Amino acid sequence: MAPTLLDLGQMLVAENMHWRSPGDSGTGRLAPPDPACAIVETAGGAAIRTRSRMCFVPFVQRGRKLADQPTMLYDLDADPYQFRNLAGEEGTMDEERRLASAVREWDARTPWME
Repeated sequence: MAPTLLDLGQMLVAENMHWRSPGDSGTGRLAPPDPACAIVETAGGAAIRTRSRMCFVPFVQRGRKLADQPTMLYDLDADPYQFRNLAGEEGTMDEERRLASAVREWDARTPWME
């Protein structure tokens, strides 16, 4: 949380801090691929949430490599409580690829605490 608070105050974050702020105040910190989205990484995978979509890509066999395909995709406008998983359904492949690509890009440039 400290890097986010420092970033919001437009102060420099120490290089030895493992986590980076999801915001970008112009100080060169890591930012989400779209300012209107949030990325969440967990022990099981990573997800992106935009204003209208949520896409989850799991890690392969408890490793740190993301799977080839997302396992969850939700249309938050039509299904705000995420009851209907659209992953793999006809007509969703372009959206899945676009969102999963954003998750992979974020994962590749965001360091994990060791």
